[in-house]
Amino acid sequence: MIYKVIEEYPEYAFVARFKLAEMQILPDLITRLTVVYCRDTVEFLNGVFYTNSTWFLAQSVNSGQYFVKMKNRIMASIESNVQQGEQMNTVAVSFAIRALVGIVAYFGIKLKEDEVAVCIKLLGKTQSERLVKLLLCLILLSADQFLRKQNDLSKVLSQLLQSEISEMPLLILVYFRTDAIQQVEDMIRSVLSMQVPIPGSSGLSGNEKYNPSEWKRHA
Repeated sequence: MIYKVIEEYPEYAFVARFKLAEMQILPDLITRLTVVYCRDTVEFLNGVFYTNSTWFLAQSVNSGQYFVKMKNRIMASIESNVQQGEQMNTVAVSFAIRALVGIVAYFGIKLKEDEVAVCIKLLGKTQSERLVKLLLCLILLSADQFLRKQNDLSKVLSQLLQSEISEMPLLILVYFRTDAIQQVEDMIRSVLSMQVPIPGSSGLSGNEKYNPSEWKRHA
């Protein structure tokens, strides 16, 4: 009913979404309105994820197609920024990565191989500590996808270990070597300011193929 009205009067999409979000109801409709009419994916998702987003997570299976579209738009924005080189808007990219992490972690949206490559390239280029931390969270939460580019990833991570951009890569390495998996999970949630679920039946410790100790292989 509401969507039919918006189809007739699309100029009311933002108002309708605001009211629905304020009442924390109909998350499926909110997602659809965001993709089809509002098109402010990054701003909206970051706003939702900074609040108590439990209500928004109650999406139906039908919402999956819209989250894939959100992911595609976010990645297009990130890739466009990466191509700008030194002119890249680091703040905008950081917001985009956080939104991306949210839909990956909460809704199980997968990254394609070329999208993984873009994220690894960005990690190797940026001098922003915030961006490094967000990208590391993305890697940890979707490690199975980043392992497709394990050699490229290992090279970039080993470079980060030798740089002074962020201490997070070293902390991750130490935590994994000492089996302090809970500290890794706490760090991820702290960086993101989101209570994201950790993949695997036993969290990060359940991913036997993921081994940060290998980061130094290419050093």
